[in-house]
Amino acid sequence: MLIKGFTEIDAASHLGIKEMGKLSEKPFLDACAMKLPPSQSGAKASELYNLWLELLNNPEWKPFKTVTVDGNLQEEVIDVDDDKLQELKMAWGEGPYNSVIGALVERKQYNTDGTERAVDFWNYKEGRKATVEECVEYILDQLKELKQLRRTY
Repeated sequence: MLIKGFTEIDAASHLGIKEMGKLSEKPFLDACAMKLPPSQSGAKASELYNLWLELLNNPEWKPFKTVTVDGNLQEEVIDVDDDKLQELKMAWGEGPYNSVIGALVERKQYNTDGTERAVDFWNYKEGRKATVEECVEYILDQLKELKQLRRTY
């Protein structure tokens, strides 16, 4: 119920709902705008974005490796030396690379392959998961504003 309510909140708010594991197109647009003429950057950004979205959704591409933590606990982490990831970083820079890495981390954390929707409360201002306390505080602030509006009318 709380998530449903937050989906209806004004997008200008610093708190909201974020679709986890979703690849952001903006870093691809920014990288192409820096390297290509304006007449070509939009099309190339769209092409790159779609290529990486397809790769992220491909179950055969597994850019992960297993590492041992504390002597015996094995954990799967992103293989930052993956050839495809390194090519992306070298060709288009940190922005697109970090966008793909972020989507991979979130998909792993939320156990989603990108085909089903995983959402969470997000603090857009600070670029992190929002706490329940922040959400409750935001709701209370909205209620206070609503009460003040009612009093003025």
